[in-house]
Amino acid sequence: MASNIAVWMGFSTPTGELSLADAVGYARRGRGERQRPQIGWASLTPVERDVVRLVAEGHTNAEIGQRLFISVNTVKKYLSRVYAKVDVDGRADLAAQVARRDL
Repeated sequence: MASNIAVWMGFSTPTGELSLADAVGYARRGRGERQRPQIGWASLTPVERDVVRLVAEGHTNAEIGQRLFISVNTVKKYLSRVYAKVDVDGRADLAAQVARRDL
């Protein structure tokens, strides 16, 4: 199984095994300082922005989930994060803020 993981991760070793040092290095890569702010509209991830756009267009959570290929529960989690990040009280407030901001 370890050799399958090594191949999947893009490592090519003579034995197909991944050393502990290589595994740790792989896990740590890409974990630099976050480039986005933690709050505000600029803090939204691309998927959060997609969810916001679809809410503003009037789509239900189920419709958003279908369009983005995610579950309704995942849509709810994204919305909870968005509400906290942009300091809105709910779906209607979010849609109103989007309309004011012309996003």
